[in-house]
Amino acid sequence: MPGGGGSAFNSRNNPMNRPERQSIIDLVEQAEALANSTQWNKTARKMRVLLQQWNALEPLQGQADREWTTRFRAAQQTFMERRAAYFLQGNLRKRDGLMDSLTDKQNAIVTLKNDLLRHHQTLRDFEDNLQEVTITRQQEAVQNFVQESIRALQEEIRQLETRLNTLEQSVVIETTRYYCTE
Repeated sequence: MPGGGGSAFNSRNNPMNRPERQSIIDLVEQAEALANSTQWNKTARKMRVLLQQWNALEPLQGQADREWTTRFRAAQQTFMERRAAYFLQGNLRKRDGLMDSLTDKQNAIVTLKNDLLRHHQTLRDFEDNLQEVTITRQQEAVQNFVQESIRALQEEIRQLETRLNTLEQSVVIETTRYYCTE
């Protein structure tokens, strides 16, 4: 049509004249409003709904439509990058906390082992010194009594360890039975 306004085809396909123009604008504005949200899960669900609505629209064509699409995708991308960074940071904090906790426990175990080794060495040194000392009959009787007391204590400890092992095994058996009967 010379000199005047364009064909009916062009005006019908013009994105500014399409009935869903307002829907496009609304979806873009909603996505941009959600882009800086920190309600991660709730906003992710809303973004998925917006994407479904966006995909339900007719394919966009032309420069104006590409600009709307670019804005919509940019809003989505901004939110998703911020969300990913937030969760990554949280996972790193959790990992660091777990590592600190494990390190503390490992240090406590090393300290206990060192204490036990030191006490064990002290006991050996005591026994060695006890045998090297020139003693009288009365002292020999005391030495024998001490050695017998040490042996008796060691035997009681072994018996307690055996009882604890038996109890531990029975707990494992009962736990296994419980989970197998569920």
